Amino acid sequence: MTMNLSRLGILLSVLLAAAEAGCRLTLYNILGQPVAELARGSFSAGTHRLPWSSESVGTGIYFLRLQSGAQTRTAKVVALK
Repeated sequence: MTMNLSRLGILLSVLLAAAEAGCRLTLYNILGQPVAELARGSFSAGTHRLPWSSESVGTGIYFLRLQSGAQTRTAKVVALK
């Protein structure tokens, strides 16, 4: 999972080695509470680019969690306003 920052928001790039029926990308705050579900559903193998605007969250530290099949990946995100 990689992120490209711009003035308009963040472009998340997610690479899946195999097709997955139960993918979920969720944003959590520092307390571990879910803040937003950014993607959910079936995805084919390959790279998927998902835009996200951080305007809906305040300044702080967040965690992106990608659940795909039996795998889970987490990335730290710092939102600055």
